[in-house]
Amino acid sequence: MGRAFFSLLLLIFLATSAFSQIKSVKIQDFTYRRFEGNSLALQLKANYFEKQPDESFSAKNLELVSPKKGINIKAKLGFYDKKKELFHFQGAVELKTDKHGDVYTEELFYSVKDGVLRAPGRVFIKKEGIIVEGSELYYNLTTGEFRLKGNVKAKFSL
Repeated sequence: MGRAFFSLLLLIFLATSAFSQIKSVKIQDFTYRRFEGNSLALQLKANYFEKQPDESFSAKNLELVSPKKGINIKAKLGFYDKKKELFHFQGAVELKTDKHGDVYTEELFYSVKDGVLRAPGRVFIKKEGIIVEGSELYYNLTTGEFRLKGNVKAKFSL
């Protein structure tokens, strides 16, 4: 009995020591959902997901959905910096908003802490027969402020 108990304790110690040494977690076809009460607050999906020890992550074909904030973001690549609470989306980025239409760009930053989305490059917005083009987007999810900067052009379909 004493040897069996000692062996069990040794096994538990070795197992916990081994798991504490894990540097990262890699997952294929990843889905994460967070609920607030009975409502979906956040959903992340990715074809490939890699979490780092500091809780930051990178992902391929990342989709972020936040029904509460009225956004759905898709991109070829996505990164999250836990310390800065900042998402960074790259490559064929699509931002679908409940209020302002669909936004297309190559790079988008989402500061969770500030509730702000920024696209520093060329941006196209499509909504109800209108296409608007600009060189920088700012969208504050808290206040609703939605600005397109730069040489802004609009095309209307009648």
